[in-house]
Amino acid sequence: MIKRDERVKRFIKTVNRGKVALDTTSMLNELEQLHAAKKIRVVTYKEVVRQGQKTLIKSGLQNQSYRSRCVEIKMKASRQYSVLSEHKDVLYKYILSEHRNKIPGKTKEERNHYIDNILESANRLIYKLENVIEIADLVIDDCDKAAWVISQIVKTLELSTRPERNI
Repeated sequence: MIKRDERVKRFIKTVNRGKVALDTTSMLNELEQLHAAKKIRVVTYKEVVRQGQKTLIKSGLQNQSYRSRCVEIKMKASRQYSVLSEHKDVLYKYILSEHRNKIPGKTKEERNHYIDNILESANRLIYKLENVIEIADLVIDDCDKAAWVISQIVKTLELSTRPERNI
């Protein structure tokens, strides 16, 4: 049986015990919390008019800090995704070459499906890591858009304080 192969057992054990895995649930939760807690989401017109510089500076700095944390999370997930995908691909080829006579199925698709079932825990983790990367991209993109809005507000405030406007 293929699952008894030492290489296969070691890989599955590594994935299941978390030596390769990251806690994707906590990563997703942190990304959601960072996005929900951004000050720029709740900045009002009155705040900008009354405390323009202070409000915009705080919002901008927090936005950049949160963006950096999201990039850090994405980097960890991307690194793990690469490592796990590479190891899975190597093991996939190993199973095909070393156990080709033990793989049930008449068609290539049936044999691939059988191997995918053996490597299901790795496939599931790869999917979760892809999800973390996608969500991180969304939050990073939103941070970039918030930074653009802040820059536009600053330009508007600069225009409104120009002396030639008051003539």
